[in-house]
Amino acid sequence: SMLEVASARGIRPVLTTMPHTLDPSKPAGQNMYRAGQIDQANAVMRDIAAMNGDRVIFVDIDELMTGKMEEVFVDLAHVTEAGRMAKAEAIAPAILEDLLSRPDLPQQGE
Repeated sequence: SMLEVASARGIRPVLTTMPHTLDPSKPAGQNMYRAGQIDQANAVMRDIAAMNGDRVIFVDIDELMTGKMEEVFVDLAHVTEAGRMAKAEAIAPAILEDLLSRPDLPQQGE
């Protein structure tokens, strides 16, 4: 219903997946079973994004970071400043690309 409300108001929400470490030696190592729950939630988010493609901005941060950027994880899912920057550097261009592609919004220089 949140997507319906946002769409009715001309808002395109940003949906993302949640990355996590695959390293059991991280502080949350004893809770690594929760990674399966994160993977399930990410699958649901991907499905929601696929069903609402033009109504949402989707950034798959899990695909970007999980198993590829282990050095930024301090525990199962929390990240360092470098991890937060990686997330921002993935999300910001997606938002900018969406804004620049929308004919209903004034473009730069107008």
